[in-house]
Amino acid sequence: MGVVQEKQVKWIAENRDALNIEYVFHTGDLVDEYDDMAQWDVADRSMKVLDEANIPYGVLAGNHDVDQKTINYDKLLPIFWCRPF
Repeated sequence: MGVVQEKQVKWIAENRDALNIEYVFHTGDLVDEYDDMAQWDVADRSMKVLDEANIPYGVLAGNHDVDQKTINYDKLLPIFWCRPF
């Protein structure tokens, strides 16, 4: 999952001007397994490509980003809730 995500954000950053990309919507599933912190690290690193390119974006929680038993967002929120957009 990380390799695809990294390629996607890199492509967005590289094509921002040519395609007039003003905002990116991530529609969820930043990770495949909610409780795998290594996957969250990859997601965080990937989205920082957009931060560094000054491309604003929004992240929606997908079903894999949330603990489905407790509807717990505790992995997603500390990483993506307070990003400066």
